[in-house]
Amino acid sequence: MDDNFRIDFETPSSVYHAGQTVAGRVFLNLQGKPTKKFKAVRIVSTGESTADLKKYEIFWTSSEKYFKYNLFRSQVEEGLPRGVDTEDVYLYPFSLTLPTTIPPSYEGQHGYVRYRVLATVEWAWKCNWNTEKVFLVVNPSDVNAEMKAKVEPIYQEVVKSLKARVEQHAYQDLEKMKEDRKCQEEE
Repeated sequence: MDDNFRIDFETPSSVYHAGQTVAGRVFLNLQGKPTKKFKAVRIVSTGESTADLKKYEIFWTSSEKYFKYNLFRSQVEEGLPRGVDTEDVYLYPFSLTLPTTIPPSYEGQHGYVRYRVLATVEWAWKCNWNTEKVFLVVNPSDVNAEMKAKVEPIYQEVVKSLKARVEQHAYQDLEKMKEDRKCQEEE
């Protein structure tokens, strides 16, 4: 959908640690839409991983669900949605606490670990509206806990001149950068 149906997180970066609370809201603008055919709003959060591998024309696939939370479900009576409304604009707040044992987010060639919030508006006699927003889970690393960091000091210095050029001014979450770079070592 467009800006009339979206998910906004309270944390603008959408980056969280295991055990943290993820909070936000679903924004729904029904101005000019027939609200009598509006049935329900559903908000679900999932954490899952998938791995795919092909070897000698044989495919292996594995998947795992870390969690699935039904955050909100509103059955609508007489076509009017429940929520905080302002003249056909509705806000549905949600909140969930991430499990402490989940792995960090990962996107790769052979699989992913992905966390997201999905919202659905159910209509009578129409296709449902769906929107989703991915959030990242990172593991905080304690450098002091690693023995190599305590025992082995690093003494190395390299001077390089780097030049980079990017073709865009802004990037979406998880969008890959296309760059033109040159590297020259100084003598």
